[in-house]
Amino acid sequence: MVAALHRAGIEVVLDVVFNHTAEGNEYGPTLCHRGVDNAAYYRLVDGDPRHYFDTTGTGNSLNVAHLTCCG
Repeated sequence: MVAALHRAGIEVVLDVVFNHTAEGNEYGPTLCHRGVDNAAYYRLVDGDPRHYFDTTGTGNSLNVAHLTCCG
């Protein structure tokens, strides 16, 4: 597809996201990390771990400081 778009003179920009997943906020579906270890994989609100600390605008910011998540 990218090659065909390039042949047509259309530039392609690929946006790869490494700071959040598709699970959404506390109301979103459980697809992967939330079901394994929610507190290890996601940034949660201090004192209210039922809610996500939203730094991405999607409500599912990865907790990259935790070794289980990304180390």
